[in-house]
Amino acid sequence: MSEVTPAPSDPPVESTPAPVEPQPTSPAPQQAAPAPTPEPVKVKGDADDYIRELRDEAKQRRIAAETLTKERDEAATARDAVTAERDTLARQNAVILASQGLGANAAAILDSRALESKLAAVDPSDPDAVKAFITEAMEANAAFKTGPVIPSRNGGAHQGGTPAAQPLSLDAAVRGALGG
Repeated sequence: MSEVTPAPSDPPVESTPAPVEPQPTSPAPQQAAPAPTPEPVKVKGDADDYIRELRDEAKQRRIAAETLTKERDEAATARDAVTAERDTLARQNAVILASQGLGANAAAILDSRALESKLAAVDPSDPDAVKAFITEAMEANAAFKTGPVIPSRNGGAHQGGTPAAQPLSLDAAVRGALGG
């Protein structure tokens, strides 16, 4: 904007800003009026009987809720047990499959209580982790390696030569020993 400069003969005019009118604020949203209080229940008969009925109904619902909560907790425990068993079997299967190519005795590795916690940490979907677990186990204990396969026996057992005749009496043994 360009300002108009007053002539030099005019006294300087002070400019005052125009008063700013406050912006109208939007009215606050109307809160919903509280629900009117319901009319009291008109009971036909004795009010104490009605209260007893309500308490019995509340008791039945409370018992049903406790039963459902107990069943839910039991189902969650069973689910967790089955999930843990599934994970253990997946790890064991991965060790069995990978041990064949590495020359490891899978039965000995899986039977080892010392390796149980390490096996629980292995991810069965990661073949490198399974191979590293098996290799580490074989390095720690040579019993986890499979040894050379011994060929099966062919034919009968070796009998050896004929045994020397045994002396029949003590006198014959003494004579044989003394050369006589």
